[in-house]
Parts: sequence; structure tokens; C-alpha cells
Amino acid sequence: MRLDESDVRERIEKVAKQVEEISELRTDIHPFTVNLVDRYKIMENLKERGVGNNNLERYASTYKWMGGYAPGIKGSLKHYDHIFVFPKDYNANEHFLNICIGHEILHNAQHLNFPIFWSKKNRHIRDGTIYGKAFQRLMEGDAEIIRNSLKKTYYQSAEIHVSKTILNLIPKELAEIKKDIYDKGYEIIKKEFGKNRKKINALYKLPESEILKIFGD
Repeated sequence: MRLDESDVRERIEKVAKQVEEISELRTDIHPFTVNLVDRYKIMENLKERGVGNNNLERYASTYKWMGGYAPGIKGSLKHYDHIFVFPKDYNANEHFLNICIGHEILHNAQHLNFPIFWSKKNRHIRDGTIYGKAFQRLMEGDAEIIRNSLKKTYYQSAEIHVSKTILNLIPKELAEIKKDIYDKGYEIIKKEFGKNRKKINALYKLPESEILKIFGD
């Protein structure tokens, strides 16, 4: 479906309240900007990230049912809006878009409620430390917990409009990242903590060594 900026903005406002209810965390999405990018912009960004011409189509097709979030900054010297990014031509239905939005809004809640965790996560990923993957598994795994909870509670008919042929074209490295970070983090949280949000939210305040023990290899 072709996304409309005003419609996406309304969905973000609505889903933010649902994420707060499920996660038991505050969100603060204002002010925010919605960037709807076309296929050529996606391919341009992929090129800048080093994806070769032979793989551009495969990568670009994968991004047609995903989203992205970048936190804003509120201050007297610097001020940036929160940014939500989605492909202009979205290969999924409205319910899937909503749960994808929920995943990204949980990142907003993580940034707002656990700034020390967020800062350490960025540092560990940047420096390539042994803690980076563990922090990512907690961050993305919990966002997947919220995404699946939204689907069960509000958006049961969520589905992507992609053929098996396209799914088979997903680059191996992207599929491995999803399995190793997103899925693994989700499985650990679900198995060890279930739906206990107090225990899940407490994970973000654990010492680095404890996060590594729970979410490391």
C-alpha cells in the first residue's frame, strides 16, 4: 500500500498509547518527523552502506515492510525531532504497519526511560566490544515482544504482502542478523521472563556483566 504521511502520524500517536499500556513504560514521541522514502532513496542509502549493485534489488525488496527510528534531542543548544522512517510503498497491510510502528516506538521508550543503557549500547556497538550483541538482543528482543503483544491484542490480521519468492531473496546476512539478534533476544526474554514487565524493564538497569550473562553467546 502507498503510505500517506498524515495517516502514519495518526497511527504513531495511537500506537504510542498502546505501547505504553503493554510495556508499562513512558513514551515521548514529540516532536517527530515522518520520512517516507521511495525505492530509489532506499537503494541510494544501501549503496552508501557498501551494498554492491548485484545485491541492491534483493536488499531493497527486504526494506519494503520494515521501519526505522532515530531519537531526537531536546535542548537549548541542540534540538532534533524524533524521526520515524518507512518505505513509501509498503508491502504489508495496515495492521502489520501498526505493529511495526510499535516496535520502533518501544525504542523511543528505551531511549527515554533508560538513557544510560542506550548510551552504553551505542558505545559497545561502536567499539565492537563483547557486550554489543547482548545489549542489541535485549533492545531488539523486547521490541519484538511488544510487536507480538500488539498483534495478539489489537492487530491479529497483520500480514505482509510478499511472495515466498521475494522472501527467499532476503540476503543471507540480513536473515542471520534477524535470527541472531531479534529472534534470539525475543526467545530469551519470553522463556526467562514471560509477560512480567517489571522483570523485563528491570533488565535495562542491570550491570553490563549481568546483561552479558543473560543475553550473551
